Amino acid sequence: MTYAQLKSQKFDKLLEALINKACLSIDGDYVEVWIPDSNGTKMECSPIWYGRPEIQELLTK
Repeated sequence: MTYAQLKSQKFDKLLEALINKACLSIDGDYVEVWIPDSNGTKMECSPIWYGRPEIQELLTK
């Protein structure tokens, strides 16, 4: 998978749905998604994340 594909909106939506479903199924509290940077040399935190509603409230205040 190329970096361009990783950055695509379609992939982002799919990844967001996947982590939401996974966290709900394992009763997870919080997950961040890390992806390779444009050079492929290091990882960077993407804007995709999941948090339980009470955690989302704390983090978005």
